[in-house]
Amino acid sequence: MPSFDIVKRVAPKETFRTQSVIGAFDIDVNHIDEHFKGSIDIENKQWNVGLIVGGSGTGKTTIAREVFGDCIFYGFETGNGAVIDAMPKGASIKDIERTFTSVGFASPPSWLKPYSVLSNGEKMRAQLAYCLLDGKELVCFDEFTSVVNREVAKTSSVAIAKAVRRAGKKFVAVSCHDDIVEWLQPDWIYNTDEQRFFFAQVKSRDQRCNLKYTKWGGANKAAIWKTFRKYHYLNTDLHQAARQFVGIINGELVCHTGIIQFPIRKGWKRVHRLVVLPDYQGIGIGTTFIQRVAEIITSEGHRLNLTTTTPALVKALIKNRHWTLVRYGRCKNGYASGTKSIRSKHIADSKSDNRITYSFNYVDNHQK
Repeated sequence: MPSFDIVKRVAPKETFRTQSVIGAFDIDVNHIDEHFKGSIDIENKQWNVGLIVGGSGTGKTTIAREVFGDCIFYGFETGNGAVIDAMPKGASIKDIERTFTSVGFASPPSWLKPYSVLSNGEKMRAQLAYCLLDGKELVCFDEFTSVVNREVAKTSSVAIAKAVRRAGKKFVAVSCHDDIVEWLQPDWIYNTDEQRFFFAQVKSRDQRCNLKYTKWGGANKAAIWKTFRKYHYLNTDLHQAARQFVGIINGELVCHTGIIQFPIRKGWKRVHRLVVLPDYQGIGIGTTFIQRVAEIITSEGHRLNLTTTTPALVKALIKNRHWTLVRYGRCKNGYASGTKSIRSKHIADSKSDNRITYSFNYVDNHQK
């Protein structure tokens, strides 16, 4: 059982100013020592995510250093190059891509940026990706979600908890924000306000349930696309004829897609410029969003195709019974060539160094 009994001695140097304060307020210097005593009973227990939480000055960081000292994450050498090049040297491109995607850092253009220009949410996810790629079985992350707004903190917590559990790692978050409990779903909590340890049973709220859908168009179409454009890997203009849909959470734009006519194929539509903003990636919002858009399009009598190169979306759609993979291959001149047999095993075993494009058709209950 990791127990701790920590006394932080505070012995102010005798100066005119310190002695003046001691004298004026009749302070016993022994009373400014800090004492933290307790235990975090996790030995021989099954867990993946832990949380040390409490107000400022209650000993969170002190306790974390005492119990998890060698495992505390202090950042990584970022340099001025692309953040993907700052990841551990032993990690393969495939491992980095998979890990970036799993923690919700899923926008390829952002992978090529220096760490210093990323948003606070992207920086936090890049840090966690580094932790997962570094090979350590246990990581303790101080000041978790302290530098991001609370909406981003919640979505990031969901993505990070999923990634840690999927990787079979152990992750300890240290935070002064107790609002993340229901999103992080920690297996155990140590509350420094109460000096109390307990195993948690938290029922998570799904951020996707707050997602609202809006059809957009008219004069604002270009302005809306401008919000999302830089996060799309092609970073090109929205098709002038695109029918525009956006997803909104708590009044904030979070995802976008256009729907355009599929060339040559009568009665078919195609997904165009699907984007989820970086701070909302990794918790299934994109899949939920495009599912709802597909339901709208097919209810109007159309068929719908989606072609993508995004690993996270490919993985999600393969598992989704409403989407059927119809072809995949290297993309040449905007089309997938060399169509392969449609089996998920081929995807997992693909050795191609080039980007492969995957094409899916949406099938609702009436089209089966």
